[in-house]
Amino acid sequence: MGNHNRCLANVVKDLDGKVFNVLTKSTSGSHLKYCNRRLKTNSLYSKDGQVRLSLSPGGCIAWDLNIETVQLEFMANGDIKLLRFFLKTGKGKFMTITQNPI
Repeated sequence: MGNHNRCLANVVKDLDGKVFNVLTKSTSGSHLKYCNRRLKTNSLYSKDGQVRLSLSPGGCIAWDLNIETVQLEFMANGDIKLLRFFLKTGKGKFMTITQNPI
């Protein structure tokens, strides 16, 4: 919780002005792809551990530290991995944000 604003700033810095793809997977086996996305202008919401970055033309990157354990990993190839584990259920969601094809 103490460094979520710094982590969010790093995500925004890495994605600002870039076209990227997002692949999400859940521990239940479902997955979603969001291709050719950009951060929306003024899309940042951050309050009390809740974070949301709106994407254009749709979708969002979000997490809530009040109900999830969140890990961010900035890869050497420029990809960002976001791992979210829900505290009550233990289920997880895994997000890869990349400029490479998915």
